[in-house]
Amino acid sequence: MDNPAILPIQLQASNLRPIAFRVLSKKHGLNIKLDALERLAEYIGPKFGAEWRGAKAQEFLESVAKCWKEQDRGIFVDGEGVSVVIKEVADRGRTKTQEKNSKVSLADLKAARLDTVVDDPDTIVDGGVPPKNLSDLHDWADYFKVIDAFEQPIFRYNHLRKSYDFVPQMANAFKLKSLNVKSGIHLFPNRLYIVKDRLARNQTFQAPTFTSLTSVTGAGIKASHTISSIKNLLGRHGQRFLLMGLLTRNANGNWSLQDHSDAIELDISQALPSEGSYFAPGAILLADGIYSNTGTFHVSTIGHPPAEKREITLDHYGNIDYLGIHNILPSATSKIDKPLKKRLQLLERELYNHTMLFLGGDCHLDNLRVMDGLKKLFAKLTAVAHDDGEEKLPIAIVFNGPFVSAPLHATYSSSTNSSSSATYKAYFDALAELLEGFPLITQHCSLVFVPGDNDPWSSSFSNGAAALWPQAKIPKIFGTRLTRVAKTCVWTSNPSHVNYLSQEIVLCRQDIGAKFRRNSVMFPSTLQAVEDEDSPIGTQTSVDAVTLSIDALLKPVETVPADVKEARKLVRTILDQGHLSPFPLHLRGVNWEYDHILQLSPLPSVLVLCDVSSPKFDVTYEGCHVLNPGTLIHRNKLTYVLYTPSTRKASFEELYF
Repeated sequence: MDNPAILPIQLQASNLRPIAFRVLSKKHGLNIKLDALERLAEYIGPKFGAEWRGAKAQEFLESVAKCWKEQDRGIFVDGEGVSVVIKEVADRGRTKTQEKNSKVSLADLKAARLDTVVDDPDTIVDGGVPPKNLSDLHDWADYFKVIDAFEQPIFRYNHLRKSYDFVPQMANAFKLKSLNVKSGIHLFPNRLYIVKDRLARNQTFQAPTFTSLTSVTGAGIKASHTISSIKNLLGRHGQRFLLMGLLTRNANGNWSLQDHSDAIELDISQALPSEGSYFAPGAILLADGIYSNTGTFHVSTIGHPPAEKREITLDHYGNIDYLGIHNILPSATSKIDKPLKKRLQLLERELYNHTMLFLGGDCHLDNLRVMDGLKKLFAKLTAVAHDDGEEKLPIAIVFNGPFVSAPLHATYSSSTNSSSSATYKAYFDALAELLEGFPLITQHCSLVFVPGDNDPWSSSFSNGAAALWPQAKIPKIFGTRLTRVAKTCVWTSNPSHVNYLSQEIVLCRQDIGAKFRRNSVMFPSTLQAVEDEDSPIGTQTSVDAVTLSIDALLKPVETVPADVKEARKLVRTILDQGHLSPFPLHLRGVNWEYDHILQLSPLPSVLVLCDVSSPKFDVTYEGCHVLNPGTLIHRNKLTYVLYTPSTRKASFEELYF
């Protein structure tokens, strides 16, 4: 039966205002301007007629609000913008109607047929049933991409709306922006606001929704962890507070904690730090203690804000596509489609042969032992491909720099007119000559090069010291021959992101472990505990104490290896901070305009943290898989990591040569 005809009416904006306010403003937090309300009334009146108050009209307003927020048009709904959104919603509705009308059930097809041949189930095609292999629907190569730091979409955190704002970029915009004073002012406050918003979602730091009788009488119930602003401590001497802020040194050289409201000096003489973390200046910390009348905060316990799982963060911010993989236009943003994400996860399991190879750091091409090790590795990969098939080759081989043992700078010799840059290019030409003997690798593997501190052009002024982050990629002019030899050769920044189907992989080359150990805060209570452990048993006057010590030595104790402790300590500190460089700018320079690249919010699926100053490790924390390949060449063996995305497992391989 056909739907009854709808008689159009002339709807006034004043009549539509209550319904529009309830749906758009009260439910979705949008502010409607008068011209937008008039445009909605002009469309709803003829479209829905006398049923403009009905469920279908309200459903239409819901679609308008969702489409408006999907396109990230802001909180103010104007007439020009709502006209575009109305057209978009109408087009979506027509598309759904056409798809619904085009679907004919299999039963109707069988009933209309005149033959009596029994159907073969293998030949029946139903439009609603997907093919057996998802690889027939999606090409995995479309969702495998290395994203340079200076090509990644820019999202600025808005602490007022507690969301991320997309910053459109011009197609011909200059990538390496100069430092902006405004960005420098908001650098550390934005880091603090992001962590504060993360803690607000943590149940441990949420205030109770009701007050029980036992809490009123002061028995049985522990108070919730409520974070106080530093400015609220004024005049409240002798009370206990939980503070969160940035650890810095004040003008007197003493430790202080600073938040968005004020700063306060810390007394850490009796502070007990949480185990398994580094405490360095520039970190955002939680400090519990008592405020004294001298204006000093006496810390009793101090620790890091806990990290948050990737899925929770993505759901909170609306599944934003931070890497721009699903964007249709570079000037617009999109969201990760959940059904598509599930299909990509299933496709990952089908592609069980896919692996990624991460080489260790310090791949010095000017070292003959490195070239010998790479030749042995390429020969091994080629032999496996000949025996088991080309699908056994890794889809990507990541080379971690620096690619020379000495920093590159333009110096000229008295005998020749060639600079060190010509020598640098010759090293990559030698690598290209080596790869020419392994055509299977050059044709089927993507070669990714992540620069280090000695690579151009940052090494020209840093002379091998920590360069400004993010570090730009190596200029392609140094690898022209290598680009001709390899089918896919990617020169990327440090750090950079890799998107593989539903997984986000962060590539980072930094000796961050050594930096933490050099700048870690030494708490007096920790030093005293170490001294007590080192004191000889003979100094104890109590016989019972000696007996207890001997009993403790006789009992089997489960000890964790020192390398594992160090790895867990490093991973937990970085992920809890949610930043790849949680240091002040004088310890590690950061380009203010691109600090968002260093943020680990949400946490990536995999973090490849190539740190030659720390032992190699494979640690998973809060669902984030962190890998450290270590040093490429150690004695007579080459070290690398094979990562399998289908199982999300990694294996450390050593090749002796």
